[in-house]
Amino acid sequence: MSVNENQLYIEDFQNVLSRAKGTQVKVICPICHDKRTNKADRSLSINTQTLEYKCHYCQSSGVLKSKNEESSIINNRYFKIDKKEYIKPKPKKENSDKYADSFLEYFKSRGISEQTLIEARVTQETEYFPHLNAKAGCMGFNYYLKGELVNVKYRPRQKGFKLVSGARLIPYNIDSISLNKFKEDEEKYVIWTEGEFDTLTYIECGFKHVVSVPNGASNNTSYIDDFIEEYFDKLDVIYISVDNDNNGMILRKELIRRFGEERCRIIDYPKPCKDINEVLVQYGKDEVVKCFKNYTELKPDGVKELV
Repeated sequence: MSVNENQLYIEDFQNVLSRAKGTQVKVICPICHDKRTNKADRSLSINTQTLEYKCHYCQSSGVLKSKNEESSIINNRYFKIDKKEYIKPKPKKENSDKYADSFLEYFKSRGISEQTLIEARVTQETEYFPHLNAKAGCMGFNYYLKGELVNVKYRPRQKGFKLVSGARLIPYNIDSISLNKFKEDEEKYVIWTEGEFDTLTYIECGFKHVVSVPNGASNNTSYIDDFIEEYFDKLDVIYISVDNDNNGMILRKELIRRFGEERCRIIDYPKPCKDINEVLVQYGKDEVVKCFKNYTELKPDGVKELV
C-alpha cells in the first residue's frame, strides 16, 4: 500500500470500499501493520461516505485522498451509499395496561422483574406467527434509536421470533450507550449480548449499558457499521457476553474483528451455563456480577490473560 507519512489513499482501499454495505468498514492499518504483533487485527476504521479514517491502535487519522487529486471527487462518487428507506412500526404506549400475571411469572422464571421490563420498555403483545400458522400471545422487545421506535422483535414462548418486515436492523438497547447516558467519571463501556434476555439479565443486575444483536448469532452483522463512529468508537471498553456454543464463538470473533482486540474483554460463565441468563437463574445476581468482574482480557498479541 502507498503510504505518505500518515496519509492514506482511496485507490489502496478501492476493493473494500466498493463492496461496503454500511457507512463504516474496518481494515488492517498500513501505517502500523509492520509494528503489530497481531497482524490480523483490523484497527483502521473508514467512513465510506466521508472517507474519514482513524486507526484505533496507532491513532493515525485523516481523510482518504486520491493519488490523482484532480479526479478525487468525480471518480469516487460511487463510494457514497444510497440512503435506504425502512418501514417503521407504529409508535406504542408501553405498559398502558398492566402485565398479565402469567406474563410476569414467565419473566420471573427467567430471573427478570417487572421493574426491569418497564425500564427496558418490554411490552405484552399478540401477533401472527407464520411458523405457528396462528396468532399467539408474545413478548415485544422494542428497538429504539434516539428515542424513536424503529423495530420490534415479537417472541412467543414457543421457539421462534419475528421482526417487523422491512424495518431497520439495529442493536437492541442502543440508546443505553449514547454519551449522555454515562455519568461524568463513569467508564464508557458496553456489554454485547446475543439476545434480549441476556440484556435484561444485566439490567436486572444493575448494569445500564448493554446491547444485543437483533438476530441471534447471525452471519449478518453489517448493520453494526452504521453505529461504529457515533457510538462504539467513543467507548473505552467492549465487553462480549455471548453464548459459549459454536455460533456464539463465531459471533464473538466477529465482534472482536470489528472493534479490535485492544478494547475487547470476554465474559465467561460457570459450567454448565451457556449464557448469562442461565447464570442468573441457577446462581443469582451475585454470580452475574462475579462473571463480569472476572472478565478475560485479549492482549495485543492475541493471547488471553485472565484478569
